[in-house]
Amino acid sequence: MSRYSKFTTSSQFVGFLEDAEKFVLSYRSIIERAPLQTYGAALVFSPMRSEVKMQHWKERLFVKHITGIKEDWDPCLQILEGHSSTVTAVVFSPNGKVLASASCDKTVRLSDATTGAWRQTLEGHSMYVNAVAFSPDVKVLASA
Repeated sequence: MSRYSKFTTSSQFVGFLEDAEKFVLSYRSIIERAPLQTYGAALVFSPMRSEVKMQHWKERLFVKHITGIKEDWDPCLQILEGHSSTVTAVVFSPNGKVLASASCDKTVRLSDATTGAWRQTLEGHSMYVNAVAFSPDVKVLASA
């Protein structure tokens, strides 16, 4: 915990936590599949101004110099994948927890709106799915 004692104000610590959230969202797949690569790959390719990178970079002594790394985080932190064809509609649930996407692949995919993690694929349409909507209480999802 002593490495974090450099934060003299709560706003500095909040900034670090916001950066840590971007780190986790950006490298979630690496962290889930190969957690030991968090330092070996995710940290190496993090932006130069990343608070997480600056805190832990000295632990990567085998990496002396690296080029081509962005200065700051890309505004696009997540790309939802899984549909095999064009996405025709996207909607957030009223409570903001679920993202539903409709596609020409005749499916609706449900993802966690915070992490981007896939939750469920709804199948059964005989044609393209062009629209999707949640009920106000989030208990029903309609698609057409």
